[in-house]
Amino acid sequence: MRAALVVMALLWLTVAGTLITMWPLDRLAASLFIPYLAWVSVAGMLNLSLVRRNPEAAAGASASA
Repeated sequence: MRAALVVMALLWLTVAGTLITMWPLDRLAASLFIPYLAWVSVAGMLNLSLVRRNPEAAAGASASA
């Protein structure tokens, strides 16, 4: 589960970077990434809450992976 947090962080940074890069070029296209960035943020927070509530499962999943 902790590896998923890293993946979510990288995805969030990629989406945010794309949004920032596209903003000067096409504001409509960039603004369409805002809901996706919000969804990735919500999914990341849900994943973080699972890791915090189940520390043994998170450690076991990382060790077996």
